[in-house]
Amino acid sequence: MERELRTLDQGEPVPVPASLDARFQEAALVESIGKALAQAGFEDASVSSIDCTEYPCIVYGEGMGARDDFERLSVTSAFSDYRTDRQQAFGWRIGGTGAPEKRYFGLALYSRDESPERQEALNQRIQYRSRQMQQTLPRP
Repeated sequence: MERELRTLDQGEPVPVPASLDARFQEAALVESIGKALAQAGFEDASVSSIDCTEYPCIVYGEGMGARDDFERLSVTSAFSDYRTDRQQAFGWRIGGTGAPEKRYFGLALYSRDESPERQEALNQRIQYRSRQMQQTLPRP
């Protein structure tokens, strides 16, 4: 019963596609997102880590995270290879009211060609992994 409840909450890791395009691999994602942050004018934003322990990789960073921030990022030339792909973006704000505010983000990208069943499983797992990352962020 406990395993069933955990699976309902966390989902299960989704196998990597047999022919994963290089743009979804760690080095390409870090480079592309880093360049896109600079092109979008986020002077204080950077990629701080990437989680490729499961598919898809999730890029994490600091310095941005509002909805319109992701829109600015998505129109850069460095992001052009990902415009038609599925995206899940997360932004977190920590601090404020007496403590300096910091913004954090998470961004997962994967092919639009994934089946609806895999998309649903990926979305559930990405949300779980992002919640886990959010728990590790330093509190003021």
